[in-house]
Amino acid sequence: MKINEQASLEVIGDETFVFVNGSVNVDSTQVVRLNASSAWLWNEMFGKEFSREEAVAALMGHYDAPEEVISADVDRWISVLSEQGIIAR
Repeated sequence: MKINEQASLEVIGDETFVFVNGSVNVDSTQVVRLNASSAWLWNEMFGKEFSREEAVAALMGHYDAPEEVISADVDRWISVLSEQGIIAR
């Protein structure tokens, strides 16, 4: 899978957001708020192909949390961003 390169990560105050501009024929912009671990994972995975397992391994190497917690977080991250068209599977 890969993160849509039309998406951009922006920090506004203490919050981190993903913005995805609509097509030239549609006046729309999607906005998704990310927590700190989601933003970190975004920065690690942006611009390259990656698998669920690679995302889990990256978070496991960065955060001290049980694998089942990290796996669930990655599954939710992939699901939410995929639903919004931000990650292409």
